[in-house]
Amino acid sequence: MDEIREGEKYKFLCATQEIEGIVEKIDVETLERKYDEKLKENEIGKVKISLEKPIVMEDFNSLPELGRFAIAKEGKLIAGGRI
Repeated sequence: MDEIREGEKYKFLCATQEIEGIVEKIDVETLERKYDEKLKENEIGKVKISLEKPIVMEDFNSLPELGRFAIAKEGKLIAGGRI
């Protein structure tokens, strides 16, 4: 799996929506900001999203179809999660 590098732009995909976002890494145990350059496989990260327009999202438990997301780079899916 590809690494996610901090500060690079990625596509955030939710249902049929596609929005650019920037990754910011956090420590899994303390939830504090970490200043590493990349997010490796199985690490938890926080995604900052620069919205071009409003999007529709829901809690996964309320509406799973709008509660899942993926992150892509250059057309390749590299991460995903639940809202």
